[in-house]
Amino acid sequence: MEKSKRIKLIQLTLIVGLCIVGLSFSSVFHHSSHVKAERESLNQNAYLYLKLEHKKIKEQAVKPFLKINGKSFTNKEFNEFQISRNIVELNNGNSLLSDEQIKDEFIQNAVLEEEAEKQNIVVDESEAEKFTKQMRQILEQSSDEYAIQFLQDYLSALGISENEYWNQYAVLAYKKALKISKLKQQFFNERKAKTKDVNIDELQKAWEKYQKDLVKKSKVEFIQGSISEERK
Repeated sequence: MEKSKRIKLIQLTLIVGLCIVGLSFSSVFHHSSHVKAERESLNQNAYLYLKLEHKKIKEQAVKPFLKINGKSFTNKEFNEFQISRNIVELNNGNSLLSDEQIKDEFIQNAVLEEEAEKQNIVVDESEAEKFTKQMRQILEQSSDEYAIQFLQDYLSALGISENEYWNQYAVLAYKKALKISKLKQQFFNERKAKTKDVNIDELQKAWEKYQKDLVKKSKVEFIQGSISEERK
């Protein structure tokens, strides 16, 4: 595997695993020519944010927060997703995402996972565990010190061990991620069967429209106040 592709895979591995609730496949680390000192400065901002927000979650009473097509999600689930996504942005030197951006991504991921289940796309525990093991091996065999340090710092801020992460958190995250990945692959395969000579750009545009249409058809109900009020 080419070095650049391997680094992308390692970075994506961490992002997928760390976004515990709903996952964003479009977000990867910004791998550039920044000097090490600049990266460390970005990391410091990210982990200070993580520690503060994680403390808020631990002290927060868990309550029903919103319903998506009748399925309830708690404030804790939403806030964990929000932190995970913002960590990526801060680590890339970007600003925090708005509440509306986070809400849209959370809803989209939940809708896609539900659609995968409707289409009988199943990812059992053993499959998720096998995939997690493969991802862990990729990271452990990697020479990407930045990606390895990212995971270590992240786990330190959360106060969990590496084994806890891989054996508990990552398995759940990959189980959800694999459902969406299989749904996307199935969508691509169906498009290819119907349309000859379709290219990847056309497939991606069709997939984006498909996601938007699913979200438009979904019923979303916020059980409590606004997101901003909930996070205070």
